[in-house]
Amino acid sequence: MSELQSIAEPQEVGETTATTSSLTDSTTTTTTGFDRFTSFLKGIPGINLGFEEANECTEPTTKNNSAESREVVVLGRHFTIQDKANDYIHSLLWLSYRCGFTPIPKVVDGPQPVTFFPSLLFSKSTLNNVGNLRSLFDNENFTSDAGWGCMIRTSQNLLANALLKLKNEPDETAQLEILKLFQDNPSSAFSIHNFIRVASNSPLSVKPGQWFGPNAASYSIRQLVADYTGQASSTKVPCVYISENADLYDDEVDDLFVKEKKPLLLLFPVRLGIDQVNKYYYRSILQLLASKFSVGIAGGKPSSSFYFIGYENEQSLIYFDPHLPQVVETPLNLASYHTSNYNKLDITLLDPSMMVGVLLESMTDYKEFKQESIENKIIHFHPLVSTSQQDLTLNQSWEEVQEDDDFVNLTVPKSEEEFIVLEE
Repeated sequence: MSELQSIAEPQEVGETTATTSSLTDSTTTTTTGFDRFTSFLKGIPGINLGFEEANECTEPTTKNNSAESREVVVLGRHFTIQDKANDYIHSLLWLSYRCGFTPIPKVVDGPQPVTFFPSLLFSKSTLNNVGNLRSLFDNENFTSDAGWGCMIRTSQNLLANALLKLKNEPDETAQLEILKLFQDNPSSAFSIHNFIRVASNSPLSVKPGQWFGPNAASYSIRQLVADYTGQASSTKVPCVYISENADLYDDEVDDLFVKEKKPLLLLFPVRLGIDQVNKYYYRSILQLLASKFSVGIAGGKPSSSFYFIGYENEQSLIYFDPHLPQVVETPLNLASYHTSNYNKLDITLLDPSMMVGVLLESMTDYKEFKQESIENKIIHFHPLVSTSQQDLTLNQSWEEVQEDDDFVNLTVPKSEEEFIVLEE
């Protein structure tokens, strides 16, 4: 899921929905006319179906009334009663594909909107409106992100839930206020339109219809939050700090809190392996999701991004799936931004490229996070040191990994790991 490769070959194959019946039925029914039709479309060059068959390791989960006791961890909260876990999961904000939004013009040398039309064609929720049908054949503008915008949506999920966490009372009014910032139009601060705008103007030059990687996502969040800072609103926004090599220096963090006088959202666009996550990092991933400072991880499977919010029994990662197209609604329909459905992914199937989010409100929080993460193999903490000492130690924090494992050095500049270094 390297960023350079995904930009050159924009594809998004992980179109599994958050519903349970469609995934279950696909494994038990015989071949239908629908199956034959999709097989036919798969054989057409240039057509991106934007979905994949259900994988038995990706299990959709809905509310379970069983009294079975099992530990579920969600963004730092621990549950042994499934219903309570489900209630908390439902309280989180969920952003998914939308169709029928304000057009985003294609660029001459970018992807063609029509190549993604099957992603909408197979969604019943988008075919109930004649306007949506017309948009399927508009090859000059993108009016849906189905088939290509999943990393943007998971990034929006991470940011939206970080903002929700900063609310003293995350009631319906607070949620609506936050979601207005994510509506799919150019005037909304954190819209998909603005994610694309800042990424297009960045060194990454991401075009509409191209897949975002962790670097483009983190860069877009930082720029959009910085642009929003001066706007009048009761929604508190944090200062965003990106650490591409997952190094944190105590003095830099302290200086940020003193200077900005606001919460700090730490983003770590990392790569934890070559083709898959090195098992050396499994426990560290779980530790980050179990931290009360966690705001989740935007990652997933190759070319398919999910928003990971926790885990179950230290093996199955819990995530929100953005691959469900929904129609843009006016006025805003709050119910469409919540879901009782979540999916699970075995940690061994996790793609190594991801964006980790951590929200800290004070230096006290930072010290607590540092203490609980002292054995974390992903994030590296450094005491107060001079700039010259930082330069000397930057490339010396190599981690010991078993000989049979893929070696990954998180301090190697991302340009050597198929990333583009983003300037501050």
